Amino acid sequence: MSHKLGFVVAGSLFAGMLFVACGSGETVTGNTGAGNTTGAGNTTGAGNTTGAGNTTGAGNTTGAGNTTGAGNTTGAGNTTGAGNATGTCVSGVTMPPVAPLITDFSDAMPDATNAGEFRYGGGTAGRVQGGTSRFASGTKGTLSLSGGMLNFMTTVEAPSSSVMYPYNGFVVYIDGPGCTDASAYSGVSFTISGDIGTCTLVFSFGYSEDLAASSDSARGSCSVSSCYPSQFAITTSSTSVLFSATPTGAGQPVAAVDKAKITGVQFQLAPASMATTSCTANITVGNIKFM
Repeated sequence: MSHKLGFVVAGSLFAGMLFVACGSGETVTGNTGAGNTTGAGNTTGAGNTTGAGNTTGAGNTTGAGNTTGAGNTTGAGNTTGAGNATGTCVSGVTMPPVAPLITDFSDAMPDATNAGEFRYGGGTAGRVQGGTSRFASGTKGTLSLSGGMLNFMTTVEAPSSSVMYPYNGFVVYIDGPGCTDASAYSGVSFTISGDIGTCTLVFSFGYSEDLAASSDSARGSCSVSSCYPSQFAITTSSTSVLFSATPTGAGQPVAAVDKAKITGVQFQLAPASMATTSCTANITVGNIKFM
């Protein structure tokens, strides 16, 4: 069974992101930019760099293999299993999801090959298969399951001379090696609650064009130096994000979300713009589905 998907988020809002791909055993890091502005800046979060220098972590993965994400890119993973299709996304293979529901985490189980992560779908026909992958500029946050929901707790370190745009988040990836064609849908809905304190929170879709080929050779088609998905600012009152929504931070090299080549979604936290202290967040996410 293939494991991860490729994409991620990170940085000050907009410094610092996974949409989109991470696999079990994946390590994701984020590059930092020279700025914290929306203009000249893998992952969602206060990251996915917008501006001349925010960073974006990454995390989606394809396949059941371990992955190594990279900064300012949509992380991704090696594939070792059969994914959601025969062939790869880069070779033109895409398939519509077997159901609108990506996951409500009711069937999620600890990932046996990647400590601290979870797998969902249970190998059951008619259910989307995938997992989680955390990413951070420093210490990764903690994921846990409670009442059919996914909880994420983290403290994002304060900006410093060595890490100007810290970030922390997680990806909910869909197995590859093909991409998911969500052309029949308008976006993704979800439930989210909790307390983000003084942190900023962003959401990202993982899609092939902004996923580094070096991170996910099966699904990533980005070959430039900075690859990261667009970021969309959300709050704990948000319920959905449209594929056509205007991003808070444009992805690179393609800002427009390619809903025909989706690899997953991600949530990223970061200190607020101009913040000089760390921030702590505790959020619960569930019922993620195409709408």
